[in-house]
Amino acid sequence: MNKAVVFDLDGTIYFGSKIADFALQTIDELQSNGYNVLFFTNNSTKTRSEILDKLIHMGIRTTVDKVYTSAYASAIFLQRNDLRNIFLVGSHGFKSELTNVDINVEDEYSCEAVVIGLDLNFNYEILSRALIALQKSRRIIVANTDKNFPVESGLLRPGANAMLSAILGSIDEEIKLDIVGKPNPFMLEILCKDWGLDKQHIVVVGDRMESDMAMAKNFNCKGILVGNDITLLDVKNKILRS
Repeated sequence: MNKAVVFDLDGTIYFGSKIADFALQTIDELQSNGYNVLFFTNNSTKTRSEILDKLIHMGIRTTVDKVYTSAYASAIFLQRNDLRNIFLVGSHGFKSELTNVDINVEDEYSCEAVVIGLDLNFNYEILSRALIALQKSRRIIVANTDKNFPVESGLLRPGANAMLSAILGSIDEEIKLDIVGKPNPFMLEILCKDWGLDKQHIVVVGDRMESDMAMAKNFNCKGILVGNDITLLDVKNKILRS
C-alpha cells in the first residue's frame, strides 16, 4: 500500500528558524515504517529548493520533489488554465517558480491575470499597478488567503491576505478570484497525482483548523491537528497505531 503523511511546515515542523520538538524523531520513524513523508506550505515567498535547503539544514532527510508550496501550486494552476502572462504581487522566490514553468511575469499593461502572494515590499505603487492590471484582466489568482503566520518568537506577522484585501478594496467591478493554497485542496491533488496516492491513504498534519484541517476535510482525507497538548510525537504514535 502506498501511504503518506503530509506535514504543514510553519507552525508544525518549524517556527521560523527553530525546528519543532520531536520533528526529527517523528519523520524518521514514519519513514522507517514505510510512510512517504511529504511537506506542504502556504508560504509563497520561497522556492521549493530554498525550503529544501532549510529542511536539510535542520537535519530532515528529504528531496525537493517532496516539497509543495503555494507558489509552485500557483505555477501549476496557471499552466493548467493556459494563463501565460501575469502581473505578480509577490517575492523573487515566487517569480522564480513561475518562470521555471515558462510563465511570463509582465508589466501591468500586458497581463492576463494578477497573481498575489506575500510581498514584504508591498506599497502604494504596487497597489496602483495591480489596480491598472485588473482593469484589463479582471482576474486574480492568489497563492493563499492567510491572514498571518507565526514566527519563532511566537508572534504573528501579516500574511498574503493583507495584500489581497488592499487590492480588492480598490476595485469597483466584479472580478474572478481563484484561491490556490490552503484550504483549497489543489496542492493535495497535485501531490497525489505525482506520487500515485489515494486520498484514503494520506494523513494531513498541521497546526491550523481553518487552513490545514479545512484542506483535509475539503479533500476528504484524514487530518490531525497539532498544538496545545498534542505534539508531533503524539501524532506519530497515533498514525503508527492506526
